[in-house]
Amino acid sequence: MKEIKIQLSKRVYKKLYEVEVTDLKAGDILTVMASGQATNDTGWNVMLGRFITFNDKEVCESASSNITPDMHHGAIDKYWMFPVDRDYATAKVALVIYAASTRAHGMKLRIDQGRSGIAVRVN
Repeated sequence: MKEIKIQLSKRVYKKLYEVEVTDLKAGDILTVMASGQATNDTGWNVMLGRFITFNDKEVCESASSNITPDMHHGAIDKYWMFPVDRDYATAKVALVIYAASTRAHGMKLRIDQGRSGIAVRVN
């Protein structure tokens, strides 16, 4: 089971999924589709953020949403397209997440298996 520890204020990042892409050429357009689901069993509101990295560098704006106790489950969806700046024999694309709460810090969110993943298309 995958989990992420909830922080009070500082961001602690966790790569949720990472895929290796080969034989990239300058000007290629990468389309990244990442999705998942988190379960909040803490009884408190938890902010869950996510962004996409290319070779460990953030390539898109971070997005976040709150998962309330009433919601119980929250989507971890991120879609982004970006051009490749130069040729790469191999490169890594990842979905990175972080979680924060003033009340639930130190607790964990569960990442639901079988409902998460990442796909990259090269154009």
